[in-house]
Amino acid sequence: MELGGKDAMIVLADADLELAASGAVWGAFTNAGQCCASVERAYVHANIAEQFIKLVVEKTARLKQGVGTDVDVEIGPLTTAAQLEIVEKQVEEARRRGAKVLIGGERNSAFPGYFYKPTVLTNVDHSMEIMAEETFGPLLPIMMFADDQEAIRLANDTKFGLTASIWTRDMKAARAMARELRAGTVTINECLYTHAICQTPWGGRGWSGFGRTHGRLGLLELVEPHHIHVNAMARFKSFWWYPYDQQLYTLFRNFTRRITGGWLGKLWHLPKILKATKTVKL
Repeated sequence: MELGGKDAMIVLADADLELAASGAVWGAFTNAGQCCASVERAYVHANIAEQFIKLVVEKTARLKQGVGTDVDVEIGPLTTAAQLEIVEKQVEEARRRGAKVLIGGERNSAFPGYFYKPTVLTNVDHSMEIMAEETFGPLLPIMMFADDQEAIRLANDTKFGLTASIWTRDMKAARAMARELRAGTVTINECLYTHAICQTPWGGRGWSGFGRTHGRLGLLELVEPHHIHVNAMARFKSFWWYPYDQQLYTLFRNFTRRITGGWLGKLWHLPKILKATKTVKL
């Protein structure tokens, strides 16, 4: 059961900014942002935030919005009036709380239907719905962070946990960070598309649902386990069978201490186990 997400994008200080900006624009705006794994919030290191935001706005401005019958259209409409209202509500609430709209932020009146311009916002925080609730629309809010631990904390500060992405040239650092992110899928220098790879498991954590599809884990979701257990020493009855007495109790007690305690305790109780075993009738 996959229930959507609020997927985070983390851009580290050493990232290829041209690559990361292109990934952000595609990840946030493809299908007008109507993908469960769309980039819905971006966290960018403060040292490179200004340049990254500039590239994102420039690339967003070049996108062509229109109806699907035009082959060079890159962004179409939202699917329903209700979804358009959600997008407008999140943008207006963010504006009232101090967010800055760098591009977009309104319906596209050039076309009939539920068209909303691809929108980039800054000065956002986690008190705003645009950073907390799933949008399913063409919005890209961007926050800055000071260090890796803050980035991890911000990305994990969500009730959802479907996907996340990390953008960096340092693969070792990216893998270490990926292990700390609470998401069903974490991509490095890529975003959104892994649902299309049938070999990879797909699913989320938290409010993003449970279970997996695709890959071996997805196959196991369709399997009903059937356990068959064989007693390989059927010539002897198990020593935990009846009758019970003091000797059997002592054997169990010493055996439990033998297998659960420290190595000194295990050595101390081993002679007791051997002695008790000799006196218990099996």
